[in-house]
Amino acid sequence: MATNINNVELLQQLYGVQTRTTTSPIKGNEENSEKVIDFSSDYEEKNTEELTKEYEALANELGINSGSTAVSSLSGLTDEEIEERIDELKEKRDDLEKQMQEIESEIEDLSDAAKTNIMEALKEQKAISKECEEEAQKALDENINAYIEANKEGGKGMSRDELQENLKSALPNMPDLSDAMAKLTEANEQINEIDSLLGDLNGLILDAQNIDCELSELEQESAERAEAQKCCDPQGFKDSEGNQFDFFIDKDGNNGLSNETEFLGYGAGWQEMTSLDTDLNGSVDAKELTAGGVMVYKTAADGTKQAMSIEEAFGKDSDLSINTKQHDKAKEGIGPNNFFTGSGSENNQLMGTFDVNLNGETLNGYQTNDDINWLNENYDFTNPTESLESEDELESDDYSALTQSHVNFFNQYTEISKELRAELNDAYEQLGLTDEEIQGINNSTKTEAEEKAQNFYGSIVAEDKQTKETTDETGLLNNNEEKEEEEEKRELLAK
Repeated sequence: MATNINNVELLQQLYGVQTRTTTSPIKGNEENSEKVIDFSSDYEEKNTEELTKEYEALANELGINSGSTAVSSLSGLTDEEIEERIDELKEKRDDLEKQMQEIESEIEDLSDAAKTNIMEALKEQKAISKECEEEAQKALDENINAYIEANKEGGKGMSRDELQENLKSALPNMPDLSDAMAKLTEANEQINEIDSLLGDLNGLILDAQNIDCELSELEQESAERAEAQKCCDPQGFKDSEGNQFDFFIDKDGNNGLSNETEFLGYGAGWQEMTSLDTDLNGSVDAKELTAGGVMVYKTAADGTKQAMSIEEAFGKDSDLSINTKQHDKAKEGIGPNNFFTGSGSENNQLMGTFDVNLNGETLNGYQTNDDINWLNENYDFTNPTESLESEDELESDDYSALTQSHVNFFNQYTEISKELRAELNDAYEQLGLTDEEIQGINNSTKTEAEEKAQNFYGSIVAEDKQTKETTDETGLLNNNEEKEEEEEKRELLAK
């Protein structure tokens, strides 16, 4: 079982994540540095076994007891408690996923808007500059032509000083770039907001990774327990005609085989069979089986299935006995599918064999090791246990893949933010702004941008909370309605 990894710094090192101090991409604010995450590609390549080994080595190196992490031991938790914790973590992880997706969508929108504002500002600045250039050329041509005409006869009509004064008064004034500046200021605020939201996303990614790690451990523990809960049943045999008989006890009295818990030997194994030998003669006969409440689940050679009493299956005066002294793996049992010899999901592993005497014929009985999935597929239970795996729910591996996609987004838009900042500063320079003026704009937009980002993130969290409260309230109302319906049914039955 893997060791839980819940320490943030250890987590970062194990996943190839390093914290590093980087300069803020906002020009003139180098002192405002923040911790950002540098996620390496190793994150998605390392499997649980590798991570566990690296964690143990790192823990030893740092003198940390690996058993002292947040979930130091799962042995004290019941299966229900583990499932409850898994459900709780998945709910939290789903909330984080929604928050990260909404933040990423907002970042993409802000990035597009900032890019558009910068391009429009530059376009406007170029249009104004071209217009000024055309007006200046026109004024120059007109005044020079006037100077030439005035001086054609004798050269005394206009002096050079008069020409210079005329040109100075005719040239256009400084162009109005207020609209372009407004667009660049808005872009500045949008880029600052992107940086702030990237910081929020960074924190959510770390939270998601912690949940992914704990989920992975809990799911592994749950899977190991489910694997360990394979029961040494059914116990049964096949007759010479190909009919299969599995022994079970009708615990709920519905005259059928409800689920795997009713197979003879469930939880107790072969000992439950030997306990039926009340006269201690080394065998269990038909009368002892009946007295012990044992029935058989018959799978006929043609595939039909039926739950039957011992008498219905073998006749009132049948000679049936099970040798309890011979239970081993030496014999090659004949049973369901003649048993698989492989491993993994094939299941139906032969645990032991025993002699069965039926009307003078000696047959090989079997005791097998099966999991719930295999049993559900091969027996028509009246009340089957839920399969070990659910295809509808996201597992920890799926969440880890989602987390990696957010890591990739974070890295991508961290670079895009830097590129937008460089384009913005180039645009400022084309408008003729000084470093001091740019610094002032940055300072004026930064606080407002961070406040907008914080409000946006707060609205996401509030929306998630409201949705959860509404869902809980609806569930409570439904439960109350169900209780009222049940109460009405009881009153009707009582009448």
